[in-house]
Amino acid sequence: MVTRGRGQHRFRARRLGRAAALVLVFVLVFANGGCSGNAFSEFANKATDKAWLYQANIDMNAKNWTAAIADFQAMSPAGLAAVSVTENFAAAYAGRCGLDLVSLVFKLTGSPSTNLFQVLLSTFQGAAVGQSADCVKAESLLQGLGATASVRSADQNTLMAFVALTNIGVQLASFADVAPADGAVDAGWDACTSSPFGAP
Repeated sequence: MVTRGRGQHRFRARRLGRAAALVLVFVLVFANGGCSGNAFSEFANKATDKAWLYQANIDMNAKNWTAAIADFQAMSPAGLAAVSVTENFAAAYAGRCGLDLVSLVFKLTGSPSTNLFQVLLSTFQGAAVGQSADCVKAESLLQGLGATASVRSADQNTLMAFVALTNIGVQLASFADVAPADGAVDAGWDACTSSPFGAP
């Protein structure tokens, strides 16, 4: 019985030794996996539409709009054709234009001013002229989903409306509130002769 017990102990020791060796191998593999923390990341296909969309969502959540736009642009035409993808693509351009939906809603509903243009001007103070192009791109993407409001969904029309308000605010701020950018119209600026939207 004693001999048998010693044999069982030796067998268990050998099994534990093999298990420890396997653990060591996995530790070494993961240690050499770099900063990604995923030893199998090199085997993943990072160039698929799903991968780009996943990364775009991460960048959008971080409000890294330029990176998100680049992620969408890396997708295939077929991947970009999906309605939900187009909506998010438009939202990324809207974000880079300056749209912060929650902030804008609070400004519109909580401002003591009854002048919509003044509220938009102060909301987007400091905006650059070039930001407007991103709003235009967002609007274009949404129009691609439906040329008229009756064709688009309620969510798409809501986004379109807020993009349009953002575009107005960005243009007003970049043309009418230049120096200093303080949320007030510059002295001497005339909405009828200096409007960024053309002749009244």
